[in-house]
Amino acid sequence: MHIKLLLPLLLAAVPVAAQARLPLTPTGPEARFPVPVRAVATDHPLFNRISVDPVAGMPRRVGSWLHPITNPAEFDAALQQTFRDTAMLAGPGTAPRARLSVTWREIDAPVRIGAGSRASVVIAYELRRIDTGATIFQREIRTASSSRGGDASERLKANARAAILANIASVTLCLQRAAVGPAPADCAINVEGRMSRGRR
Repeated sequence: MHIKLLLPLLLAAVPVAAQARLPLTPTGPEARFPVPVRAVATDHPLFNRISVDPVAGMPRRVGSWLHPITNPAEFDAALQQTFRDTAMLAGPGTAPRARLSVTWREIDAPVRIGAGSRASVVIAYELRRIDTGATIFQREIRTASSSRGGDASERLKANARAAILANIASVTLCLQRAAVGPAPADCAINVEGRMSRGRR
């Protein structure tokens, strides 16, 4: 699936600490993610059923000191929040029936001085039954974001975060569909964006 997303270009006059960042959670109102990522119904097989393990293999800092993108704590929080918002995360006092293992594979987000650039990320997901250990779902998902315009450094960060956001949305929607029928042949949602100026 290929979608268009408005990526934020941050005003140079805004202090670094005040700069907004593209969220990694596709369910929040601030994300404005154009593909609906909604809560499952109470009769859905994954309703209140899943626990999510911390991401494995992810560097302590994704990106460089000059171009920070994210870190494991932010990624884990975004994935947990997405599954909570979509009613698939086992709530307090509820024993989960399945465990989602998440493995960071790679990110490719080069700095491009030209008018456009692209970033991609690969993350592997495996959902297993807790009682038997049987694998229910297993996918390695590659998502990408490309955009034009704006400052090359900010475009790099926005592209990379949009690719991660799209990856979280991709696995969420794919799991929802796979639980009630055949999983999509390709789970990936790819993003094409243009840069917009943020607000003070």
